[in-house]
Amino acid sequence: MREVSFENLLRTEHEIRLDVVIGTQKEPLWFEFSEPAPLSNSNLAHALAAIVGTHFDHIRFDFPIASQDQKHIAQWTKSRVHTVGHLQDRQLPQLENSAVLNFSGGFDSLSALALLPDDTELVSLDFGGRFSREREFFRLFDPKIVSTNLAQTSLRRFSWSFMGIGPLLYRDSLKSRYFAFGSIYEASGFKLNEPLKNNFTFPAFSGVGYESAMPVAGISEIGTAQIILNESPEIVEQSLRSLASPGEEKYFRKIAIVQTVADRLAIDVTVPSMDFEQKVHYEFGENFAVDVTALYFASVGRSDFAKRLVTRIPDDILSRATEADTSFLLKANPHFYSAYPNALRTPLETGLHLAGIEWYEQEDFEHLENFKKMLARHYEF
Repeated sequence: MREVSFENLLRTEHEIRLDVVIGTQKEPLWFEFSEPAPLSNSNLAHALAAIVGTHFDHIRFDFPIASQDQKHIAQWTKSRVHTVGHLQDRQLPQLENSAVLNFSGGFDSLSALALLPDDTELVSLDFGGRFSREREFFRLFDPKIVSTNLAQTSLRRFSWSFMGIGPLLYRDSLKSRYFAFGSIYEASGFKLNEPLKNNFTFPAFSGVGYESAMPVAGISEIGTAQIILNESPEIVEQSLRSLASPGEEKYFRKIAIVQTVADRLAIDVTVPSMDFEQKVHYEFGENFAVDVTALYFASVGRSDFAKRLVTRIPDDILSRATEADTSFLLKANPHFYSAYPNALRTPLETGLHLAGIEWYEQEDFEHLENFKKMLARHYEF
């Protein structure tokens, strides 16, 4: 039986501290807020549940929450949820047709920001340590910042949803209806499943009244570079330096993408030098997003970049890639926006137009299918 307990809660509007007990192991967990963050017990419980996800059979909170929230958490985590008493069920506050963006300062979140309304709230996570370089960049956008030791604890391994904990912890001071992530096209594996098609909101976030908004869900990593280069070319170098360090796969990949797209658009942009030793981290077939990027490079005459990203690209695939039409990677797949919130549709359309990102036409779907056939030996679609 797997059990996690959240105990010894201490909090003010500026910080939350508690102990997390898993078996015989006790770890301190803390959050500090750049702006006051009053938070109800129930919304705190939703945030903590987002950290552990479906990993445990029992989740214990040593503080009371509302019965409706206990039931919601139990339902989606598939756990028995225990509390110390109950609070009266609550009504969600009146929400506004605005958005809060989970903002890292990377290309995905920068491009998402370019497609959202001007009044979008930004919330950023500061994990400290080797992630400190991210803070130096994202603080330029004046987000609400949640600093935490979460990444230094065992809790980081249980659920991807801990990455969205910032807007959950600020929920009582944010009246936005929509919760936006910078999740891009490659994250779907180029597969439109029913949750994506219907704009499914992950239950950790719907439990506090958020609805999903995914402004770059149908835009590739190549497309996000085009958005940033057209929107704010002056911040590209600083963003690149905040993403990763020389020698890391992500650092080379992002610089190579920017340079390739900037050359295509005839945009003069400063990027860090790529004159460094680059370990190749992946073999072809191991990482979908990296393979897509490598084949894009091959298709635009930069097989040298492709070979610095992945090894063992099959000769027949590399040959086909050099002849492939990959222009669809610089457009937006409309199928991923069929249930996009109407309240956010106008800034999406405006942002895409300003960035020169067009919607797919029939030939783009055909090029997409041909591209997937190239990868079919290695990935399921």
